[in-house]
Amino acid sequence: MQIRKISAAEVETFRRVNNYAFGRWTDDDLPAVAFLGVEPNASLAVFVDEQIVSVLRNIPFEQSVRGVLKEMGGVASVSSYPEARRKGYVHQLMLAALGDMQAKGQVVSSLYPFRDTFYERYGYVTANSSLKVTLPMDSLNHYVKLDAPTGSWTIERLPATAVVEQELHLLFDFWREVTVPAYSGYALRHEDDPAAWQEWFKNQHLVFIRHAGQIQAAARYQLDDFAENGKLVVHEMAWRNLTARDYLLSFLAAHGEQAYEISLHLPQDSCFQRWISQPKTAIGIQIDRVPLMVRVVDVVGALTGVPVGVGSVNTAVDTLLIAVTDEHCPWNNGQFRLTAVDGRLQVEPAVGQNPVDAQMDIRAVSALAFGARSASEAAHLGWLTAVSPDTLALLETWFPELTLFNPNPF
Repeated sequence: MQIRKISAAEVETFRRVNNYAFGRWTDDDLPAVAFLGVEPNASLAVFVDEQIVSVLRNIPFEQSVRGVLKEMGGVASVSSYPEARRKGYVHQLMLAALGDMQAKGQVVSSLYPFRDTFYERYGYVTANSSLKVTLPMDSLNHYVKLDAPTGSWTIERLPATAVVEQELHLLFDFWREVTVPAYSGYALRHEDDPAAWQEWFKNQHLVFIRHAGQIQAAARYQLDDFAENGKLVVHEMAWRNLTARDYLLSFLAAHGEQAYEISLHLPQDSCFQRWISQPKTAIGIQIDRVPLMVRVVDVVGALTGVPVGVGSVNTAVDTLLIAVTDEHCPWNNGQFRLTAVDGRLQVEPAVGQNPVDAQMDIRAVSALAFGARSASEAAHLGWLTAVSPDTLALLETWFPELTLFNPNPF
């Protein structure tokens, strides 16, 4: 058995394993689109007798950790042929992937699991799913009557594939401004493969509502089919104030003649009923079956610069000394000094400076970094130990629990 990154000539064989595992097998030649995003430098495979039997992709992203973009490794396409299962191959692939992330400076990682308990053993923490709400378009009828934006208010609509990296960063920056802190978990794909970007965001549009040139509301959406089969799918949206919200929803409502219903992809804690009028038919509400799972790959890189104590006016310097254990990323094992200066963390290794203020396994670090669990719950689960009530209270202040949201599943 050998694990290595694939060559360009092995991309199709890699994809064949994916297709078998995810029920998309075909005897036909694979179209060129099937190979988009399968970058050899980000694709690991297990070879037995020089044949690929198990595969995994480590997709490069930038991901929000409490509003700060960090280099991320997205684990995807994990699959094996049936004769290669239960032999530890995927276990070895996961270890190789974590090492690959560390070598590339990817300080955090995320994935969407086939089974959460499988990935928990590798230090990943389950966060939360997203909300999908399906409404008839007539639930937005009251916005149709609004006057069109005039004066210093403008609407800008453009294809999502037009200067896609610049525009999507602009959209994320807007999210970061209007949500304090910005939702952890938001992932932006690197433009290392422009063709993959174009494929991922094709058929989608961006709309920006501006006032005096400044973005006040924004959405990313696409249109599927027409009339009674038509659906307006909104992947993400946000607004800075209620006037901007109304203009944005008025823009979406203007699609009423071509779409029967609208689907909204929202953070799980969204109170969407405040924006709509009572529809004539039932509202469809679905919580995604597969939640986002998150992990810190490098303690120093992941925590440095992260905002702490959000909402506090206290700018005093606070310090904690923690000891971290990480079974699968040995470079994280040891002591670290966390110092909060003006609401941002500074992190540095602290060799042999016992006693520590808290013992954390990597699940506690990951949960607190992203906001996937409170410090109290991490302690309850046994991930955070040897912690005094005062230290626990400080961790609660530093790392408030958050709803994670990623509108770009992979």
